[in-house]
Amino acid sequence: DTGVDRERVIVVAVDARHSPHAVANRKAVYGRILVAVRALPGVADAAYSSNGPMSNDAWNTVFEPVGRAASPLQDRSVLKNEVSPQWFSTYGIPVIAGRDFSVFDQRSPQAVVIVNETLAKRYFDGDPVGRSIREVGDPGDPQPDLTIVGVARDAVYTSLREGPPATMYLPSAHAFGPISVRAESESPAYLIQAVIAAITDIDGDLKLRAHLLADDFSGGVARERMLAVLAALFGGLALLLAGVGLSGVVSYSVGARRTEIGI
Repeated sequence: DTGVDRERVIVVAVDARHSPHAVANRKAVYGRILVAVRALPGVADAAYSSNGPMSNDAWNTVFEPVGRAASPLQDRSVLKNEVSPQWFSTYGIPVIAGRDFSVFDQRSPQAVVIVNETLAKRYFDGDPVGRSIREVGDPGDPQPDLTIVGVARDAVYTSLREGPPATMYLPSAHAFGPISVRAESESPAYLIQAVIAAITDIDGDLKLRAHLLADDFSGGVARERMLAVLAALFGGLALLLAGVGLSGVVSYSVGARRTEIGI
């Protein structure tokens, strides 16, 4: 169980380095892109984030609970992701306690955070909503307290071979990373051209590369699939050799007893 609805999501990688508009005010450009993409027929939702599931990009951080003794530093290393509002619904990840991010969280001075089930169970006995944590940074640059406002269902981060890691999600203050689009149907490939066209209409200087999230998951098990194919081929070869050998033994036995059988 990956925790992600991988069959309905298109991921659009955005390279904004050659766009003067995006460099000057990327957040406004991303906001306009989301409005345009969500208005397309067949699109259920859209969002952006610093990383996406199965992107092979991991963002680590270390946190400490506010107001209580902290465990050893190495035990508090978690993965981190900055996401826009509606990112969880775009990937089909339910927020099982508390609430999702809103547009006000991106500009509010009160810092908030959403954690996943694994982090909640490991550090807060499963009930973290309303408690506070802070990231451990440079002692000369103290980090703000982050109020936990929600708990999201566990979801894969970088690999299918590992269990869901402890993960914290922050509201994206600076728009960057891929744009994710959730289709209404389970065949989202037909939307790719329309999504690219809608984004290009907003800013033609953006370099875009779109693919299906399902392809990332298929690539994530390519090694296992190759081993399964090889095992099947060698198993079939062994079965063929066994059949040839058995046929030869039976043929020899019949030949040796031909007179007896004839009588």
